[in-house]
Amino acid sequence: MAHELYTSSSEVLLGKSAKSLLWGQYYAMALMDNVRDAGRVEEIRVRAALEAVVTAEQRASDLEVEATHLRSELKAAKEQNDGLQVHLKVTRAEKLNETCVEAQAASETLAEEIRQCPEKDRKLIEDYKKSQGFELGLTRTGQVTYEYGYRIALARFRARYPDLDVAEDPFASFPEDLGVDMPEDVPFDDSIDAPRK
Repeated sequence: MAHELYTSSSEVLLGKSAKSLLWGQYYAMALMDNVRDAGRVEEIRVRAALEAVVTAEQRASDLEVEATHLRSELKAAKEQNDGLQVHLKVTRAEKLNETCVEAQAASETLAEEIRQCPEKDRKLIEDYKKSQGFELGLTRTGQVTYEYGYRIALARFRARYPDLDVAEDPFASFPEDLGVDMPEDVPFDDSIDAPRK
């Protein structure tokens, strides 16, 4: 720089010094603006911080009120739940007792019926054997058995003695039966009454 001071013209030196002054003034003004802006920024920051603190305190207060309300609702719900649990236990116990009583009564009734079952069965069999349907069934069974037995005996006889001839019809009228008083035309009767002997 000293070398430029002695070798440069005065106009160049004046231009450089003016330029230097302008840049210095510019830097000084920029520095003052920065300081002033920093103060404003700080003021804005302080205001924003105060507003944020007030907003946060208001929000915290609102949340505290809501939390208190929710706690009271939770407490009420727990008390209601406890009451319902007690009611449920009482209801279950009552229902269980009723069911046990009903089951015991049904068990006793079933045991009594099982105890009386052989006697009832015997009485039913006796009543059936005394009924006319049973007697008619025995009579019919006897006649069917007789006719079937006759036919089997006749078939065996013919198989054993093929040369012999049997001319007898068991259902034909014979002279020895003519003395028995019997109607010749008997209408069909399908009632359960046993035939009279």
